[in-house]
Amino acid sequence: TEKENKLALLRLQKQQRKEKIIQDKLKAKEVEAERKARSVAREEIIQKEKEKSKLMIELRRKEARTQLLGLTSPECVEKVDFLFSNPSICSVDQLDTILEKVLELCKKSEGNGPFPADKIVKLEHKRLSLQYEAKMMLKFGSSGTGRAVSRPWTSDEISVLTKAAKKFPGGIRNRWIQVANYVNAQGLTSHSRSPDECAEQALCAKNSPVLRTGLSEKIRSDDSKVTLDDPDWTMVQQQQLEKGLQAFKISDYPNVKERWGLIASLVPHKSAKDCAKR
Repeated sequence: TEKENKLALLRLQKQQRKEKIIQDKLKAKEVEAERKARSVAREEIIQKEKEKSKLMIELRRKEARTQLLGLTSPECVEKVDFLFSNPSICSVDQLDTILEKVLELCKKSEGNGPFPADKIVKLEHKRLSLQYEAKMMLKFGSSGTGRAVSRPWTSDEISVLTKAAKKFPGGIRNRWIQVANYVNAQGLTSHSRSPDECAEQALCAKNSPVLRTGLSEKIRSDDSKVTLDDPDWTMVQQQQLEKGLQAFKISDYPNVKERWGLIASLVPHKSAKDCAKR
């Protein structure tokens, strides 16, 4: 009858709507699965590129280190190792620049005595170590003596440091550089530990019955409240300026602009012009 036909038609339309909903859901799932697959593939490509880039950088660092060691005397081995101990201390581009300077000097000084590159390595070691210390001071604060305060150590870091200290016992060459590299390789934190930080923390742990988790926040000083004759200069800035004047002597850095730029790199929030005027 007509009524039955209408009911049958309604049932058919309802069934078709259900099937369409199911098909739409399946299609949406397929589209989402394809999107996720493309995203995963893209991430894998990016990760592989990062790993490849990292390997290339490590290869460049190793080649540069070998080349630099071949051009310097045995007494500069530790200084060269310092340059290569941590990318945050000396980047690949900086290493290439240092190597170019060394090669140029060796070419000019050919036949004028052994190891002419030693002077450049010593100056670069002094410059980078002071700049790294100044960077840590600016990032983490400073103690009352003007020395950089280490970021507090976590229990996991201390555990890894203990293992590293046993793995690299006293007496081996560049012990604390190797310890620091081992600690940083674990990737426990977003920041790196310097050889000095590792040595200091190991000494604290050894001398104290309670493992210390870094230098106390109480020794941090509010530099903004410490002033000299000039209220625009803090005690730490003055100390860093004096340190820079002693480290970067005119005899080693005859270029005035370069010298004051290096001095200013040690003084937080001060330009080369500020330092020269002071």
